Amino acid sequence: MNKRIKLKNYNELLSKITHLYFIKKQFICAALLLLVAPHSWAKHSYDTIIIGAGVAGLTAAKQLHQAQQDVLILEAKDRLGGRVHTDYNWGFAIDLGATWIHGIEHNPLIPLLNQQTVVLNSYNNSKSTDMLKDFALYNSEGKPVSEKSLKLFSSLAYEFIRYSKTQNIKISFAQNFTAFAQKKKLDADQRALLHYALENIYTYEFADNLTQLSRNVYSAYEDSISSGKNALIPAGYFQIFRQFSQHIPIHLNQIVQQIDYASDDVRVITQRDTYHAKHVIITVPLGVLKANKIIFHPSLPKEKNDAIAQLKMGNYEKLYLLFDKVFWSKDKEWIGMLPQNEEEAFNIFNYYKYTKKPVLIVFTSGKLARDMQKRGHLNKWVMKQLRMIYGMNIPEPIKVKQSHWVSDPFTLGSYSYLPINVDKNVISLLAKPVAGKLYFAGEATSTTDPSTVHGAYLSGLRVAHEILRKNKKGNPFKN
Repeated sequence: MNKRIKLKNYNELLSKITHLYFIKKQFICAALLLLVAPHSWAKHSYDTIIIGAGVAGLTAAKQLHQAQQDVLILEAKDRLGGRVHTDYNWGFAIDLGATWIHGIEHNPLIPLLNQQTVVLNSYNNSKSTDMLKDFALYNSEGKPVSEKSLKLFSSLAYEFIRYSKTQNIKISFAQNFTAFAQKKKLDADQRALLHYALENIYTYEFADNLTQLSRNVYSAYEDSISSGKNALIPAGYFQIFRQFSQHIPIHLNQIVQQIDYASDDVRVITQRDTYHAKHVIITVPLGVLKANKIIFHPSLPKEKNDAIAQLKMGNYEKLYLLFDKVFWSKDKEWIGMLPQNEEEAFNIFNYYKYTKKPVLIVFTSGKLARDMQKRGHLNKWVMKQLRMIYGMNIPEPIKVKQSHWVSDPFTLGSYSYLPINVDKNVISLLAKPVAGKLYFAGEATSTTDPSTVHGAYLSGLRVAHEILRKNKKGNPFKN
């Protein structure tokens, strides 16, 4: 009996020792795996950390990776692309962010297209009034405007542009509109036509109201080389950049809260991790910087903070409406309605013309975009306007998809612009590196093409070149 008890105790002890041995062995193996696993989640020290997986961030990462730099991208969202956001949930591409390649001539994005098909606008976007010639235009009661009014729509705008070029560059378009209308003695209908034309030329280009814009906004593009027609990418804008992230570690859902560059290396602190790098590239939208969503230690230089404060973020939103059939004019690119209230000017892009999908894209900008984000029910408001034009029997949309760049905490606006009293050199200050460790990229830092995708792309190339030139690690412009 005693022998059986002793044997049982011995077997239990042996079992425990064996169990502890295997636990210890598994722990050692796991630790070894963590040490040798390349780009694993456990790795937190890099040559360069890039904040933001938009076009600028992906471009910089690709260039640095090709130059054998150890890079990591931290992205707050659960997807790549930033403000290039292609959605395929309807069975075809819709772009909730950037839609057009702006100016196909000498545009650096064109060589990246590879086999992607592009569709060109019917007019030259380098000529401000050309788009006005491709409008199905209706008055505030939903009636088609006369042929005479349609001609005035573009001719008055052309005259206004010539007039504004004789005025001070820092007088707002709203002030110039009032002065021009008085000088030409325009009646109420003519004023409404011209004001809506200017909304399309300026407000829907730079994403803010005429009171906030002047000819000064164009000074930011004086060194741009792209021109000509715009282009759509039916397969989706993000297709251009899909391959940029190959072999590059990317941590999604990582919200950067603090950047500490007081020591030799830079500490990047997110809501759940801490990372270290020799260099950090900040590509977050201007709206995020303006809202102080990232705390810098030490504080950024005064000239950098001043640049962030002086530049502005515009508001530009889209509403996609999918119908079971086309009930609008198939051949016109734009549908416009003269608003009863000047601040409620919107326009509609005929997506069917280029994709053969029964889709309308409604654009809101400036104050209207902000108001609609607060009020909600934009689709109901738009359908009310469409029924004034096409009748009460038009169908409800099958599906609706809306952008929310204004309220998105990781964008806080759509894209940047140069305000009335701000010199274009402020953009260079925003782009300027800090302490040889912090680098800034994104469309807002482009000194030739702000507010564009190719501007963001070029800024990504620029910061990669700055870092590689500093480190003397070779040519950053590898294909």
